[in-house]
This record gives sequence, structure tokens and C-alpha cells, in this order.
Amino acid sequence: MAFTKKQAAVVLGVVALAVLGGSVKVVLDAGSLAERFSAISNPPPKSDKLPVLEKKPVEDARQSLAKPAQWTVGDEGSSLFVAKTHFVDPVTNRPRRAEDGKGMVHPPVPDKWILGNKLNLLSKTLLQEDPDKDGFTNLEEYFGEAGKAPVEGGAESSTDPNDAASHPPYRTKLFLKQFVTRAFLSLFKAYNGDVKKPEDLDFQINSYEKGAQNQAKVGTQFLKMGAVVGNTPYRIEKFDYKTVKNAKTGGEDDVSELTLRNVETQEPVILVLNKVTESPDSFAVLTFELTKPGKDFRAQRMKDFALPGTDESYKLIDISKERALIRRPSGEEYEIRAK
Repeated sequence: MAFTKKQAAVVLGVVALAVLGGSVKVVLDAGSLAERFSAISNPPPKSDKLPVLEKKPVEDARQSLAKPAQWTVGDEGSSLFVAKTHFVDPVTNRPRRAEDGKGMVHPPVPDKWILGNKLNLLSKTLLQEDPDKDGFTNLEEYFGEAGKAPVEGGAESSTDPNDAASHPPYRTKLFLKQFVTRAFLSLFKAYNGDVKKPEDLDFQINSYEKGAQNQAKVGTQFLKMGAVVGNTPYRIEKFDYKTVKNAKTGGEDDVSELTLRNVETQEPVILVLNKVTESPDSFAVLTFELTKPGKDFRAQRMKDFALPGTDESYKLIDISKERALIRRPSGEEYEIRAK
């Protein structure tokens, strides 16, 4: 198609303007290039101060890499990819869910208490474990203040197995290890007179020297009511005439009692006619098992003692081979068992 002269002139003008614009841009770029080259060619100012390195992001990254990825499981024991927890019931030997209030994987502690305290129900040694390191096992924490399983529907006495400040009383760690008896060194041997008038009676007291094993070292005294037994701190305080039927003879055996009282401690001792009496000097060997191995110590009847390493004190009220009775200064009494 042929251009007219007018069209050709227009096209030529447009081309000329484009060439002119390009030339102007080249000239401008050339001028700024020198300035930019000069700026980047200048060396940075010299300084002996290094910028402070921000360590926290690096440390956070290091700790994150050191921890393996873990699944988090909801309170129901399941998530999108983890099935609800089941256990083999030790009684039925069949799998079941650990539902609240049902079943005991670790008798006598119910699953509800274990799961409620975020303990590992699968651990075979769970009852003997001590998560908070307070010296009390999970089983002892479950028994709590009362020292026995909480009554269903009653007041909750269990302590927190994950809080060292919450634990059963220290006395629950106290056990009777040994009962050491000693014979009282005075024997109520005989009496004479009217039993209805104790104040007129004469009482025969045979007193043994400490360590004496034969009659040659026995001293005999005839004393009345209110008298102090020689070489002892004990005064005769009371006489009770008593008899019991003898199953073999059919007769009556005299088992009268003579009460002596220590004038220093006010502790009484009851002597039975012709029977050796246990001395107040008898003592218990107690063991306190807050730590392993336990600490053994002596406690004497009617004497105060403190639990090692604690501020708790008690008085030993009574002892036998199977049990001991202790009392707090406030008056509460507790029985501790032999071990």
C-alpha cells in the first residue's frame, strides 16, 4: 500500500521523536553513572568496633533442634492420628478404656486418680515412683493424710504426687523396728493384814540390784502405804485386792496389784503379786524411712522424741511387739505398726 506524502511525513516525525528521546536518556544515564560508580568505589570508613551478635534466635533454633517432635494428646487420650488409650485389665485380661472411676491397672489406686494427676498409667513401677522427690511414693501420696485409701464419696485425703510441698504426715514414715523389754527391779512378793484396810498393810518388796541374776543380791523390805522403796524413786501409792479363778484347781489365785509412782517423773508402775513387771526403762527402736536407708533411733516410754530431720515431736505412750502408740504435744494420738 503506498503512503501519501502527508502520511510519510507523520511517520518520519514519530521516528525522529523516538530517536531524540532515546538520545536524551542515554545522555542522562551516562551522567548519573559516574556518580554511582564514585559512590560504590569509595571504601567504607575504618572501625575496630564489631556489631553485637544477637544470640537469642540462634539459641532458640538450637534448642528447637535438640527437642524431638512430639505428639500432644488431648484429655480424652486421643487425637487425629492417635487412638484412645486402652489397657489390658489385670482381672478380666481383656482390653478396655481407662474410664473415670472404673478399673484399677494398679490396685488399690483407681485409674481416675492416676490419670487425674498426669501419671504414667503404663509404668509397671508406678506405685513405687516419687515424681516430686519428696520421699513419698505415689501409693503413699494416694493414701495421703489418713494413711489409707480414701472412702468413696468422702473427704479427699490424698496429697499431690507432683508437688513436694504436698505430702502425707511424716509420722506415716515411722515404724516400730524392735521392742526391748527390761524387768522392773522390784518384785511385790507378799502382804499381811486386812485387805479392807490397805493403810494398815505391810508389803514385802524384793529389790534386785541392776544386773543381778540371783537371789543373793536381793534386798527384802517391809513397807507401808506411802513409803518409798529403798534405792528407787518409787513410792507405794495404792493397793488393789484382786483374785482370779484357777481353771486347773478350781480355787482362787491372788493377783493383787500394788501401784508405785515415780516421785520425780510421776510415772506409775503396777506390780502384780509374785509376777515380774516390765520396767519403764523398756524402750522401742523406731525407724524413720523418709530417706533410704531409714534412720533408727531409741524412744523410751513416756519420753519425748523428735523425728530426725523434721520439726515434728511426739511422746511414746505405749509399746508392744506389734505396735506403738505415740502422742503429739497437741494431744492427738497415733498408732504406728511394726516392720
